[in-house]
Amino acid sequence: MSPVSLLPVPLLMAWAFAVVALLDRWFPVHIKAQRASAIDGLRGFLAFGVFLHHACIWYFFTHSGVWRDPPPPFYGHLGSTSVTLFFMITGYLFFGKLLAADGQQLDWLRLYVSRALRILPVFALLSLASVVVIVAIKRLGLDAGNPALLAHTARKLYVTAGVTWTLDYEWNFYFALPLFAAMVWRRLRGLWPWLLLAVCYLALEDWAELTSIYSAAFAGGLLAVWAGQWPWLVAWCRTHAASALVLGLVAGVVAGFDTAYQPLPMALLGVAFVLVANGTSVFGLLNLRLCRVFGEITYSLYLLHGLVLFLFFRFVVGLHTAATLSPVEHWLLVGALTPVLLAVAFFSFRWVEAPMMAKTDGWTRALRERCSRMAAGWVPGR
Repeated sequence: MSPVSLLPVPLLMAWAFAVVALLDRWFPVHIKAQRASAIDGLRGFLAFGVFLHHACIWYFFTHSGVWRDPPPPFYGHLGSTSVTLFFMITGYLFFGKLLAADGQQLDWLRLYVSRALRILPVFALLSLASVVVIVAIKRLGLDAGNPALLAHTARKLYVTAGVTWTLDYEWNFYFALPLFAAMVWRRLRGLWPWLLLAVCYLALEDWAELTSIYSAAFAGGLLAVWAGQWPWLVAWCRTHAASALVLGLVAGVVAGFDTAYQPLPMALLGVAFVLVANGTSVFGLLNLRLCRVFGEITYSLYLLHGLVLFLFFRFVVGLHTAATLSPVEHWLLVGALTPVLLAVAFFSFRWVEAPMMAKTDGWTRALRERCSRMAAGWVPGR
């Protein structure tokens, strides 16, 4: 079997859903009713796809010593297409908030507090764990005699699989939201402080990053929100023809392009996303409770899977042993790791993500009261 054979993907995906079903049975997850439930169902497929993308990279890394994307097209798209659609989901959710509020009801302070509490706790957990691992490797001499591996470790290139790069683009998008609001709202009352914050933040960012193809992916979310204002399209999105079209578009992107990070494949994925965001469930699959439960643990799964892969291949399997594995053996070991990874993500969601997100209103209220007290006690010239 080739290391880029398609066979492991459906088998591991089915195995992952079985594990999630068991976790949900033992520790039931509360699913909030949302308008675009298909998006919730899509997230789990995307995050697990990124995991498989990096699991494939690990095969080639252990056999060649070079960290690079797997040969195109399929396993490369598990990374690039998944990330592109993640950016579109973010764009859809927050462009939707802007258009729904129209300057009347959007609480900007709460929005940024909620984003900080959503993103930073698991990021801090990953950063702390990565530092501990790297320091332990260096201090204990676990990479003695292998300076190339030590250099990789020092850069954290493969300790985390480099997944945190997407968070830069997420934050750029969040801080650009006041600028987008100024373009679409009829009233700008109360927006000016946030506009100033946006301008100051973005002025310090790399212009090439702000105008990159990755940033363009967020526009797919705006397109989906705009298309949702057409009742005839929303009605058609619930047909089997729409589900078939989504599958056809994604298959065309995977078969026809080496990466999703190009204008044409990104546009095709944007059309597919418009359909999903407005009700296309891929023949009902994305609306299943199990898919939506999988979607709940997406962020922890996405952010932590690189570290779990590193610990597994570095300390459990061993790099020398991993370098001798056949593709079948490699993917069997990935299958053995899958329940561990999903359990880590599941309990990270329950014990870190969910409790911190539940503090959003309290933290927003406390921060607003503190700012009010500071403003009341401020005397010019003192």
